[in-house]
Amino acid sequence: MSDPSIPLDWIPSIPRRYATTAVDALLVLVLFIVPTVVLPEGEVSRVFRIALAAAAVLLYEPLGTGHWMTLGQWLTGVRVRDMKTGRPIGVPRAWGRIIVKMLLGVVSFLLLPVTPGRRALHDMASGSIVILAKSEVDFARWASHGGLADDTAVGVRT
Repeated sequence: MSDPSIPLDWIPSIPRRYATTAVDALLVLVLFIVPTVVLPEGEVSRVFRIALAAAAVLLYEPLGTGHWMTLGQWLTGVRVRDMKTGRPIGVPRAWGRIIVKMLLGVVSFLLLPVTPGRRALHDMASGSIVILAKSEVDFARWASHGGLADDTAVGVRT
């Protein structure tokens, strides 16, 4: 795809991106805290909490993002898609995406205002883009034509 710019009305706002991440982070936090409060102190419960936290981080977002959607993505109406095909990115790339996101933290989001398609560093690293769910069909059509819509180049439209 020669021009990675897409119509901005297909892209979620920056506050919506933050809200999506906040909902998913809150859910993972709850999955970690609830067993801590409910289970008695002891080696078994400590190991269970660690396993649950690891599963939440290593499975929840990669499976949700890679194949379907996370709770945050569902509530905010966004989807993570392959930049070139418009399809879900798959679990291996979703794992890579979450690892970069975790390593870089907030720094990953700093480029949102200035990159084409409001892509964060973890989106660029995984070849993904976050789009609005209502634009999924239009984006997939656009991406499958190499960034062309109706045989003409599409620039960033505001």
